[in-house]
Amino acid sequence: MKFKKALFDACVELVQEKDFKHITINEVLGRADLNRGIFYLHFADKYDMMDSFENEMIEKIEAWAREYTLADSAKEHFIFMNFHK
Repeated sequence: MKFKKALFDACVELVQEKDFKHITINEVLGRADLNRGIFYLHFADKYDMMDSFENEMIEKIEAWAREYTLADSAKEHFIFMNFHK
């Protein structure tokens, strides 16, 4: 979703300027050029938004790990089969 990337990018920029606990939803929305309606349609508050970002990152890392593990398993199987001809 495009708006989530805009929110995430805005948060990253703002966190570089000040502590997250001092960042307001209005600041995030202003930086992302989004309105409050879309925010509250998807999130309860800024902590809910951050939980969503964290969960999304964890899912991406887990998917990458599964793919990497499968690729390694396939490579090891190929090496084993070629070695034991």
